[in-house]
Amino acid sequence: MSPYFIPSKNIHILPHDLYIKITDTEENEVGISYPLHQNIFIDEQEVTESNPLEFWTDIFHEILHLKAHVSVHGVINEENADEIETYLSQYRHGITVNSPQFKYENSKDSYKYFLGLHEAIVSDMEKKYSSTLLNLPELREQKDWLSSEEAESIKKDLARKHHISEDEIIWVSKNKDEDPQYVPYPYFRDVFYYVIQEIKDQCGNKFPDEESVKNEFTKAHFTGRLLPVARLVTETFGEQGFRILGSMKDKESAIHVKKLLQKSRIQIKNKS
Repeated sequence: MSPYFIPSKNIHILPHDLYIKITDTEENEVGISYPLHQNIFIDEQEVTESNPLEFWTDIFHEILHLKAHVSVHGVINEENADEIETYLSQYRHGITVNSPQFKYENSKDSYKYFLGLHEAIVSDMEKKYSSTLLNLPELREQKDWLSSEEAESIKKDLARKHHISEDEIIWVSKNKDEDPQYVPYPYFRDVFYYVIQEIKDQCGNKFPDEESVKNEFTKAHFTGRLLPVARLVTETFGEQGFRILGSMKDKESAIHVKKLLQKSRIQIKNKS
């Protein structure tokens, strides 16, 4: 599969009110991508002088979405012989599976499966490569600041206060009134990391480490081939494991999904 280049003209920075109106997103969503049109929209409010790293990580996150596997669902309406209508909608995106949408892409009646897992995979890659982005010439000042003793001390204090690891913190400010930047979707990634760990324990002879298990999900994101990861999840969590994992779509459902998977895992271990 050949890589492709996303030109800068496909990235649009919009005033906040226009961004909310056009994208119809929640207030806290700073960027969104449209794979069928290969466009990225970014909320102008997030493009700040104090934290330019946030802009670059947002762009990187959305580019990972655009580079994911995409397939479409097509419907031809031949009821009107004089004007045959064709509808195309997004059926697959990365590992996300959309229910068929017959008239327009953002149908409110559609349902997305594996949306939470999809975001977990993308945000994990963002976490992995955020330090690499600091090598950009535009971010030299940010790199120097974040590697300073003062910034490291702030990150340590935040990690201790919120009971998280320091690598969950992408950026901190010299100004204590400014919010730090964290890796997004921690609740989705918590479930993802649990799944990875359990698959490694169950199928240890197949994988040398957890990173190699994670790579299977990353490959599925870019190729769209779900069967290999479906088999791993089913072997580890039982017949319903993959269906349960597919229902994760928000923070509350992520907590519920993890509990169900833990219960299934106990049953699998008791049988062995």
